[in-house]
Amino acid sequence: MNQETKQELEQLLHEAMETVVIESPEGYEPISVDTYKKHLQSLRKHYRPDLRSQMSFYHLNIQNEAIKSKLLDFIKTQFKDLINEELNVIQPASYGIGNGGSLSGQDVEMLLTKLLQVTIASGVQRAIATFDKSIRETNGSFQRIILLQGLGTHPEDSDKLTEIQIYEGVRLIYLPYHPHKLPPYLFDRGFSSLFFQSNPGIFMRKAIIVIDCEVSPLFCKPEFGAPTVHSDGSKSYSAKEDAYSFQIKIKSAEFPEFDADQFCRVISLTCNFDCVPILDWGYIDPDELYSVVGHGVIPTARCVLPNEPVSFNRISETQIPEIKRLYEALVNLDSDIRENYR
Repeated sequence: MNQETKQELEQLLHEAMETVVIESPEGYEPISVDTYKKHLQSLRKHYRPDLRSQMSFYHLNIQNEAIKSKLLDFIKTQFKDLINEELNVIQPASYGIGNGGSLSGQDVEMLLTKLLQVTIASGVQRAIATFDKSIRETNGSFQRIILLQGLGTHPEDSDKLTEIQIYEGVRLIYLPYHPHKLPPYLFDRGFSSLFFQSNPGIFMRKAIIVIDCEVSPLFCKPEFGAPTVHSDGSKSYSAKEDAYSFQIKIKSAEFPEFDADQFCRVISLTCNFDCVPILDWGYIDPDELYSVVGHGVIPTARCVLPNEPVSFNRISETQIPEIKRLYEALVNLDSDIRENYR
């Protein structure tokens, strides 16, 4: 966007914020915009599945319809080449990395809601920068996060989060025991309620691998086949399965094809205990416009979640060079030999 367009968006956001209200469903305590802001900021800093579930019932609304219409028109103009105008939908990169959503895309009004949330949580200038990035750049960042079974934090270290660098952009993190010290990227809306009933015990004192990744493009235009006409005259549309060209890659220049499964096998062999990936999911900074999702993060379950107490097995930073050496030897084996090894 040029400076004039940025100033137009700034003015629209200021006007919108003057009439924004937080709508609460029947039976829920009404909250102010300031309280909504504190909740959003808390979710950006801390693990709060209880608060995330609660916040899903509150909705932002611009009471001045003229301002709301202007802001929506501005969004549609800037994203005009990526919006399916017939159905008024757009597909964000969050769908491309498996973070929920629909094959048919998201209603454009969800971009408006996301833009307002960024404005409330992080300020107008951050919202403008986020919007500008979304229409100007083709690549965006996210983290792939893998929960491990077999590694855990020792009790004496359980009050802190410990991070060990494996490769550039690939980290092993030991999670603390206390729920209020768990990081915000452990799961998104839908993840906790669907699988864990907001149970922090799934993560406390466990270990995760965090991989910095890149997705491109940030948005795609949904494409649909011919509509199905129903007996009442209504129409329904099905998106084409191959309509989206999202490309995902690991950002690490040191090891761009890092394989977490193989790495865990090497840990198991080297350290003489089982280390197994059990869940993985993607995390996008909530201030990114392409983090819009429809139904929350749905993680990939690798196996049945264990009920046994957390393991205190641990690898230290001094063991990483030897583990890396063996891992690199393994992944460089001929594929037939590697298959026999498995």
